[in-house]
Amino acid sequence: MKTFLLNFGPQILTILLGLISIRRLTLPYCLILFQILFSVFTDFFALQYLNFHSSNEIIYNIYLIIETSLLTSAIFYSVHSDKVKKILGISLITYLFFVLFIFSKSSFLLINYQLLITGFIIIAFSNLFYIINPSTEKSIIKNPFLIFAISHVIYFLGVTPYFIARNLIIENNPEMEYTLFSYINMTLMIIRYSFCAFAFFIVLRKNITLQV
Repeated sequence: MKTFLLNFGPQILTILLGLISIRRLTLPYCLILFQILFSVFTDFFALQYLNFHSSNEIIYNIYLIIETSLLTSAIFYSVHSDKVKKILGISLITYLFFVLFIFSKSSFLLINYQLLITGFIIIAFSNLFYIINPSTEKSIIKNPFLIFAISHVIYFLGVTPYFIARNLIIENNPEMEYTLFSYINMTLMIIRYSFCAFAFFIVLRKNITLQV
């Protein structure tokens, strides 16, 4: 029960707050909410999938593609510069072509870490750009979307080095690999979704006009 609450508690709280405030949400907020809903659904479906198959990695390959598309699109619709939108659009289209190329050369049944790392980097730097963009409202009260961006930078930049070094860790200490991933991922997930819950809480409690 404790593990369940740590893994899914912040996500479920975020979803509840998001659904309660959904009438006030603009498109970028809705994309974030849908990604979180899809994340929880994917984890539960992947567990059920193991009852009938030996591996559920194909489920997470599909999830990674959708996650990258949703979170990059959320930033795309949150910025107002045509130049920035063009860069983000080209990045996402290039990523999707990269997906097709990767899986034309390798099995879709196994998680592809090149695809995972590429998607994580695109998400992280899209959100980082949003944070440092001079036109972005820097008050989290006036612009709760900024909290989402910060949470995504923390999570995706935090977890990406692990995946880059994963093969090296397995070669030197395979027993440590899963434990290390569990601690890193759980810690960063709790931070990420706690921030997201706080963002939706601000939307719900404050009588503000959403900036994006």
